[in-house]
Order: sequence, then C-alpha cells, then structure tokens
Amino acid sequence: MVNVAVIGCAHGELDNIFHLVRYMMTQKNVAIDLLICCGDFQAVRNRQEMESMAVPAKFRRMTDFHRYYDGSAQAPVLTIFVGGNHEASSYMAELPYGGWVAPNIYYLGIAGVVNVCGLRIAGLSGIYKSHDYYRGHFEVPPYSNSTVRSVYHTRSEDVFRLKCIRQPIDVFVSHEWPLGIHHFGDYSTLFTRKPFLRDDAENDQLGSPPGRELLEQLKPRFWFAAHLHVKFAAFCDHGAGRSTRFLALDKCLPHRKFAQVVQIPTSGAENVPAKLMYDLEWLAILRQTDHLMKSFVKTAPAEADLNGHTTVLPFYLNPQTKIFCDKLGITDIPSILQKRVPTSVSSKESKDDPSGSSSIFDSFLSSTTATFSESSFNPDEILLDETGSEAVEKEISTCENDLSFAGLKRVISCDSGAPAMLKRRNESIYSDTPE
Repeated sequence: MVNVAVIGCAHGELDNIFHLVRYMMTQKNVAIDLLICCGDFQAVRNRQEMESMAVPAKFRRMTDFHRYYDGSAQAPVLTIFVGGNHEASSYMAELPYGGWVAPNIYYLGIAGVVNVCGLRIAGLSGIYKSHDYYRGHFEVPPYSNSTVRSVYHTRSEDVFRLKCIRQPIDVFVSHEWPLGIHHFGDYSTLFTRKPFLRDDAENDQLGSPPGRELLEQLKPRFWFAAHLHVKFAAFCDHGAGRSTRFLALDKCLPHRKFAQVVQIPTSGAENVPAKLMYDLEWLAILRQTDHLMKSFVKTAPAEADLNGHTTVLPFYLNPQTKIFCDKLGITDIPSILQKRVPTSVSSKESKDDPSGSSSIFDSFLSSTTATFSESSFNPDEILLDETGSEAVEKEISTCENDLSFAGLKRVISCDSGAPAMLKRRNESIYSDTPE
C-alpha cells in the first residue's frame, strides 16, 4: 500500500504544500510516501526566469521554489510533478525527458513514465491547443509573446509515445482533464460550482481530446489532474475488469480542496523509502521513436546567488538531459535548440522561428488531419490580460464532510485542518472571480 498525497495547481506555494504534508505526517499520523503535483508547479530559480512564465508581468513574483533549488529548504517527501500552463518554461526546456529540478523534486518531462514504490506513474505536461498539436517542439528561450504560450501546448508526438505503452499504468498525471470525463461523475454538482463549464460540456469541449484517447487506451487505475480549479471525482469503467478512478483538485488557496491523500494498493514492499527508477518500457519507446536519473545539478543561478545582479543566460543546457540522451542514443533536443538562441537578444526582441517548427514526426503527421475541438476556457484561470483582484480567505479548511470522492475507495483523508495561514502575496493571481 502506497500513500500518495495529491496536489492540484501548486502555483509556487511550496512552503504551504510541504507544511501541509508535515502536518499530516506528524499531527495526523498519516504516512505519506510520495507527493504528486498536477501542474502549475512554477519552478522559478531567479527573477529573470519569470519572463518565461505565461502570467501577466505585473503578477510575476518570486515564490518558494528558488530556496528548494539552492538547498536552503528541503522537500520532506519525494515529489513528482507535471507541467501546466503557468510554468518557468526555460527551466522545463532543459529537461524535456524529465529530471531533478531540485533535491527530492522530480519533473516527469513533457511526457514520461517512472517507477516509484512499485507503481508505474505516467504523465503528460501542458494543455491542448489544436493549432499547435501537430507542429512539433520548436520554441527556444528567450520566448516571444507567442512562444511563451505555445511552448506548453501538448504535441502529438508525445501523445504518440504514450500510446505505445503496453504494460499497465497505475497512475496517470496530467494538468488538463481528459475530454468528457465529467460524464462519469457528479456533473450536476460540478456545473453548480462552476457554471461556465456547462457550455463547454454541452459542446464536447470540456477537457483534452488527446487525454481522452490516452484514458481509453491506457486505462490507468488512477488519473490525477487539476487546471479547472475545482475538486471533481469520477469512476470510469472500461469493462473486462479495468477501471479508472479520476480525481481533479483545486488550486492551493485557503478553503479550497487542493490536497488529498490516496492509498493505492501495490505488490511492492511497504514502509520502504521511496526510490525513483526509470521505466524500461518507456526507455525502449523513447529509443524506438527517436525518428519521430538522479544527479541534480544547478545550471542557472538561484535568486540568492545573483546578489543584485540581473544578468543571466537566456538558456542553459542541463547535464541530466545529455547523460540521459547519451545512454539511450536519442536526440538531445535542448542542445539542438541552444544553437538557435541568439547570442545577444532580449526577450522583447525575440521572434517566432517558423522554420524551426518541423517535427521528427512531420512525415507521419502530414497525412493526418486534426479534428479535435479546442480545450475549454476557464474564467477561473490566470488570464494574460487579467486585471483586478480580490482578497483571499485566510484559513485552511477541512473537507471531512465532502462526499464528492466517495466512489474512490481507500481514501484516508483529504484537505488538512492545518492551522497555518496561506500567504496572500499572490491573491491577485489567484482571485476566484471569473473575468
């Protein structure tokens, strides 16, 4: 049995999240083996890196990650996350195949599979946009106003690789919901809480079309997601004894259901330290689709290292990615992209590189036509032209009486009653008022 703490959108609030984990472990006697975050992690190492994050400039503030990066703070448990649509994309670009972003904090990559505590955990980063789905990865720092958004859009080649998986997946992690998952849960209550989702659902636009394809093909035992800033549970019966228990969680704010601890049965040994290992099938897939892990190293200066200086390189090569690619004999994408980085250019002067939009799968995809609908619009999201704010509430609440996830067996707790107050520095970004 593995106790997994699942977090919705982190939005950089790592101190509060890890305080909650420690509270559950010490005050509630809940053993937590692993923490999974479903996106918007915001691994920002320094202030300059905030320019690669798709949020309004006036809302770009240093949160907590840089202290975990420079070692002045430590994650209490092994933490795994996927990327969302509000990330420090320049750092994520260093690790397209995944890697350690800080001690004890692991990024699953654009798409990836790892083994932890006897569980096979797969993940897909980003959100779906049909106009970028077949373009391939071409973005490179410093990002333009266009590429700072397109860099986190889901690409067909990564979904294709995940579709090649044949062995069972225990946990799938994504930022977006799979398209149509609301049909398998209490959607009436969902639409009461988030009325703007009703139109998307009626137009078959609520969620990610590639996510639905992966749900139908991989049939994971559990699927965790975030993005829409609401807690929602569903049970999808695939037949033949296969089913998926879906759980989406809210963003990290007071009185919001952003955390839940789930017990997942496993055949592995219990009460052993969580150890992350590469997945052999996934490594084989990466190698075989190239035509189409623990050595954390700081590559960019942390905020504390700058000492008032503001000069940092626009793009860094991460040795983890080079070692990983050398071992498998596959393409080192960051090294290729680095050659396109201008030697002297500001992020405001950078432009899209249409010539760089070719994909290793172009020949395969040229005969394929996209028929997917756009992913849903969420007025509760951070808008790039967002204005105004509201004060957030002050205390973390519990959800002991919430039965929305009653269909998921072996849930041992949900939101903590931790007395700590969440920081209000990002209250403007996290306003719950629809625009």
